[in-house]
Amino acid sequence: MVIPKQWTANTSLAQYFLPGLLALALLLFGRVTLAATDSESLSIEKPKQIERLYNHVSIHPNGEQWLIDECTERINPPHHSCYLFIYKRSDQSYKRYDLDPAYSYTDARFSPTGKFIVAVRRKTSRDKSYEARLKEYTESELVVLRIDGSDIRVLPTPKGRVKSPVMSPDESKIAYWISGRTRPPGEKTIFMDFDIREFDLASGRDALFTGPYRFFEAHTLHYKTADILIANAYAPLAFVTSMGPYRDKYGSSSIYFFERGEHKFPVPAYSAMPSATSPSAAKDGRIYLRGSPKESGQSLIETADEIEVRRWPVPQWSDQGILSVAVSPDATHVVFTYLTSPVGSSAPQNNLGLFDIALERWHRLNIPLPETALVLKLQN
Repeated sequence: MVIPKQWTANTSLAQYFLPGLLALALLLFGRVTLAATDSESLSIEKPKQIERLYNHVSIHPNGEQWLIDECTERINPPHHSCYLFIYKRSDQSYKRYDLDPAYSYTDARFSPTGKFIVAVRRKTSRDKSYEARLKEYTESELVVLRIDGSDIRVLPTPKGRVKSPVMSPDESKIAYWISGRTRPPGEKTIFMDFDIREFDLASGRDALFTGPYRFFEAHTLHYKTADILIANAYAPLAFVTSMGPYRDKYGSSSIYFFERGEHKFPVPAYSAMPSATSPSAAKDGRIYLRGSPKESGQSLIETADEIEVRRWPVPQWSDQGILSVAVSPDATHVVFTYLTSPVGSSAPQNNLGLFDIALERWHRLNIPLPETALVLKLQN
């Protein structure tokens, strides 16, 4: 149930109608839960904050530590780069890995045990021309290190625009997206034709995990089992020119399950959940994702075996709602990003939020400033 903006902007009207609206929501949509926000209101409230740009969050198996990659010029102004941080919930400390400053680090993830980190790094260029950006991204590399910053390895994977690496359940392999083609200058995106490859840490073998399918856009990956990946991607090449009917047929879902070695053309999962995207898997197999059911609007949805268990309408903190979603392995909380800059801004900014699943409460987060973070010296 989404409260119309014109009502929430008027406190007295909202107070007058809200009890009846809640009762009606419960009567009509029993599975829909209106979760409380940190201000006990679903009204639009634009927080004051400095510019931040969080790229990705990964939650340690202990639920206490978050691995955050944040892009900022506040550490080495005016140069913009991306760094890896560890945020600790209990004391709200923020620490930055002292990695080679010639590189930007993104798409960082904890391994299943939390002992290792896998990330993407690319050389940071001061030249912002198309040619320089193309060179920077097409020479991306996968790196693996221990959580204390030791034993950094650069993996001998194919050169290209690589994204979203993730370790297998036994931590012997790393799956990742890689782009096969670039777009001409002037387009909103540079890279396309994404496929999934997998690197074997023991043998050094690197091969296609599935496909090729050549997706126009690629986002996150998760291992569902040792042989099945959950992928978030958009527009396989075969349907790029007819995406309208394709989206309509599958409810605009951008979530896929891929089995290793499969070459049959993929069909999106969660087609019964409109606009299903941004999946994140808990240790018990439940998957949390973002969707937009007609009766509740954009919502955080808990699923089991592709069946909805619960959903919670997203508070209206941003015109685009929430963006990325990361559930803790024990499924006690979800960390998400939400846009704080205008839609379509040339300099996008976002913030982090937390949804407490047990208490069904939404919270805005105030992470310490990146320039104040303690530096974690490497242990090599």
